[in-house]
Amino acid sequence: MTCPRCQHENRASAKFCEECGTPVAAIAPAKPYAELKDENELLGRSLNDALDQQTATSDILKVISRSQTDVRPVFDAIVESAQRLLRAHHRELLVRHLHHRVERDHRRSGLQSAHG
Repeated sequence: MTCPRCQHENRASAKFCEECGTPVAAIAPAKPYAELKDENELLGRSLNDALDQQTATSDILKVISRSQTDVRPVFDAIVESAQRLLRAHHRELLVRHLHHRVERDHRRSGLQSAHG
């Protein structure tokens, strides 16, 4: 039986490759090294992205706990986190967009903005 990974010719009764240890009998064939490497890199990037998102959420929650009456620091923290996560270069557009939404929401709820 030929090993799917290293192509070593094994005994017919072998369950694992006698050369590299890869399962060869009635078990799903092993993925080639290049495919495993790509999958590992993708998982590493996903893990780093998840950690970055958790850090950003934690940073925002800390600001919320310190600024319970002033929304400006909270939205600044959101913008900074978004810029860091998205590697955004358009911080001013994001700030304007968030400011516009806060003003609109204040008008809808009947609250007065501290800046307008």
